[in-house]
Amino acid sequence: MVPENNKWLVGTLLDKKIVTPEQLTQALARQKETRENLEKILVDLRLVKDEKLTALKKKESFYDEKSLLGQVDPEVLKLVPETVARRYCIIPLSKNGKKILTLAVTDLNDVVAIDTVRTISGCEIKAVLASEKDIMTAVERYYSGSPDMETVLLDLVKVNGHHLAQPETGEDLTQVKLKANDQPVVKFVNLLLIDAVEQRASDIHIEPAKGKATVRIRIDGILHNITPPPKAMHSAIISRIKILSNLDIAERRLPQDGRCAVKIGDREIDIRVSTFPTLYGEKLVMRLLDKEKISLGLEELGFSPNQLSKFEKVLKRPYGMILETGPTGSGKTTTLYAGLRHINNPERNIVTIEDPIEYDLAGINQTQVKPEIGLDFARGLRAILRQDPDVILVGEIRDRETAQIAIRAALTGHLVFSTLHTNDAVGAI
Repeated sequence: MVPENNKWLVGTLLDKKIVTPEQLTQALARQKETRENLEKILVDLRLVKDEKLTALKKKESFYDEKSLLGQVDPEVLKLVPETVARRYCIIPLSKNGKKILTLAVTDLNDVVAIDTVRTISGCEIKAVLASEKDIMTAVERYYSGSPDMETVLLDLVKVNGHHLAQPETGEDLTQVKLKANDQPVVKFVNLLLIDAVEQRASDIHIEPAKGKATVRIRIDGILHNITPPPKAMHSAIISRIKILSNLDIAERRLPQDGRCAVKIGDREIDIRVSTFPTLYGEKLVMRLLDKEKISLGLEELGFSPNQLSKFEKVLKRPYGMILETGPTGSGKTTTLYAGLRHINNPERNIVTIEDPIEYDLAGINQTQVKPEIGLDFARGLRAILRQDPDVILVGEIRDRETAQIAIRAALTGHLVFSTLHTNDAVGAI
């Protein structure tokens, strides 16, 4: 399937018989693996000359280097961070009033780039064509080269930072909402989410400390520090995320849980939000649930051919237990869901009990534990065994009772999937 942002180029190249379907398949496969620009891949593989691509685009409303450089308004560069411009090979040119931003792109159908800029800038986008070479020339000329997050953070400091200190008890909630909706705060949260998704992070931690704030993202199970906002902005950023998640911005003494959904480019991201009161303010964690990940097949999980073959054989067994282990954010759920999707068919009754249900799986019966009414993993698992299941997924084995029931189920003709909170496979033993 051709990605949306490549349809114009792919269609043109095939219609004009510039490349063969086999050559395009090769280029698209490389793009899926490297996430590079398709035009660059075509040129690198010597399938199409750069001049030929430029000539094709000139038949559209095309900006050459001279006209492109003459159109860039330095003021609108503030709406699109440099890392975004470089990542998607785009540059903003001008803004018509408050609503419409003219954006130079390499492909008019690049919905990922266009939607990303729409999200960051808050503007509707008018896209115009330019070559990758000319856009990058403009990016090098007009952007300062300073890191984007730092640029946004400088804006945060400028927006009356001393008025945005930690809120006092009884603070006017109207003012709290206004601060949370300040453009630099909105831009910081948007850019934080975009960067985390692009880096395939599973979680974002926003933490207060004495005299500072900390932001960390979890990638492959390991937390990494990124450039933090000023401590004075911590409360406004937390409030912004609370507003998105329909949480009570006035309640800072009790933990809260919520969720929201955002669209970043063509990717739909569900976000679970959890707040927790600490000595220096509220700590907030966002769990990023990328629906694109859950559509991954087994062959896309990074298994070696030998590992993949062994895993597929295990999945074909009629009974037994498959335990997925690893640190938080290492891909346990993604791997188990890919396994369930691989064996899911109308001939099997697959039932899960999870805490929480992270993704909606078609054709699979999913249940969420509810401790407040007594539905824990053990009780839910006992009930599932009376539902004539073929395959059972237990979100996590947390106690002895759940482990005993799961093992008994595996020994009596059921295939049981579950996870253990250990750092490696040896720890499961």
